[in-house]
Amino acid sequence: MGEIAEAFRTGGVWMYLILALDLTVYPGCAIGLLLAIFAKEGTQRKILLGFTILIGLGALLILGVGVMGYMIGLAEVEAALEKASPENQLRLREMGELYAMYPFKFGLGSSIIPAICTTLMFGRWFSTGSND
Repeated sequence: MGEIAEAFRTGGVWMYLILALDLTVYPGCAIGLLLAIFAKEGTQRKILLGFTILIGLGALLILGVGVMGYMIGLAEVEAALEKASPENQLRLREMGELYAMYPFKFGLGSSIIPAICTTLMFGRWFSTGSND
C-alpha cells in the first residue's frame, strides 16, 4: 500500500485532479446504471442518454488529464536534463520518464470504469425500444 501512496505523491497535482474527477464521475456511473436498469420509454430514455454522454465525456476527461500530466512531466524532465551532467542524463531520463508515467497510468486505470458504464448504458439505451 505504501508503494501506491508514494506513486500518488510522485505523480503530483495531476493525481489529485484525476482523483477529484473520479469522485465526480463515479457517482454518476452508479446513477446512470440505475437509470439504465429502470428506464422504460420517453423521457426516462432521454435522461439515460444524457447521463450516458456525460459519463463518457467524464471518462475521456479523466484520461485526458492523465495524458496531460504525462506530457508536462516529460517536458519537466527534459528541462531538468539540460542542467544534468552528460554521464547522468540517460539514467535520469529513464527515471524521469518512469515518474512522468504515473499520472497517465492512474488516468487510464481510472477511466476504465466510466468507459464500461458508458458501454453498458448505451447498450441498454439501444435495447429499450425506438430511438426517439
